Amino acid sequence: MSISYAPGTAFALVRPGVVVLLDDAVEPTAVSAIWSALETLGRPDGMADVLDSLTTVLDPSLRELPDFGVVVHESGPEGEETGVLHVVARGRVSVHLAGEVGSETIEAFGMTTWADKRFTDVDRYELAVGETGLEAALTLALTTGVVTARSVSWQRPHEAGATAGVSATDVASVGTADDTIDEDGLAAVAA
Repeated sequence: MSISYAPGTAFALVRPGVVVLLDDAVEPTAVSAIWSALETLGRPDGMADVLDSLTTVLDPSLRELPDFGVVVHESGPEGEETGVLHVVARGRVSVHLAGEVGSETIEAFGMTTWADKRFTDVDRYELAVGETGLEAALTLALTTGVVTARSVSWQRPHEAGATAGVSATDVASVGTADDTIDEDGLAAVAA
């Protein structure tokens, strides 16, 4: 995974196949416990595994759950990435996804639970506390670990011979012809 982050006050947890962004209201001891739960989990089988890890550590009451965002890179039976991303956003954390057929922002401002959706053919995404797409004075690479961040971004590695010199902001997409295309031109995978 090609991950970068913009420093901030929220907590970003990055493990193989999963990226989590927790609101800065989460206590550092809870962040550490979530990291341990994700380490024990290994590569998650799906979003339910990650949400179980989060809600086991955090207060499972819907009123008390902090804001968070999660992206799970789903994998096949042999552990290979399938190209399907499962996205959850709660509260002030939003996720912007883009690919060649369009883009979409998942947010849950004012919702009781969270927004939950699956996508294919995503070229890049950004999880952020508040708005996505804000300019960052500094972005740093991250392979695996826990950092304080305002946002976390992923970009699909370009294959040899791919369009060099195209910036992340030039890319826009999400979807395949076999998927249901929503009104924004994005492919949503049936759960």
